[in-house]
Amino acid sequence: MPTPSVPADQGVADWQRALRACVDAFDAFASPSAIVFYRLDQSGEPADFELFGMPESMHRTYVARYRMLDPLHPSRCAAEECAVVTLASQLPDERRDASAYWTRFLRRHDVADVIEIWLRDAGRTVGAFSLLRFGMGGA
Repeated sequence: MPTPSVPADQGVADWQRALRACVDAFDAFASPSAIVFYRLDQSGEPADFELFGMPESMHRTYVARYRMLDPLHPSRCAAEECAVVTLASQLPDERRDASAYWTRFLRRHDVADVIEIWLRDAGRTVGAFSLLRFGMGGA
């Protein structure tokens, strides 16, 4: 007997519940200030962003001006074997003052740290969670 297909509304509801469970788990484990989920489109670019705690204006600025400068952009590090990549590993403290991404974006938005957690399917990176910690207080 064929299995009935899941109605589109049910699939969306299941997706939203699963996403919320992941965000809640990251929040309980790491207590980030903001979490951003995204998937990678066919060209490997981040798409379909879901923001949790990140101001929409900050996200718009990132997409419009700073996405390609991001040292954690998937084109730079999603192919690595690591499932977790930190800002410190890709932009060490001694290089930050020379980075427009750091000085003009992260520091202006009071971001102290960023961690990227890659999601893979059969070895191919298909999405990620970005965990951000605010509160460096203008350092």
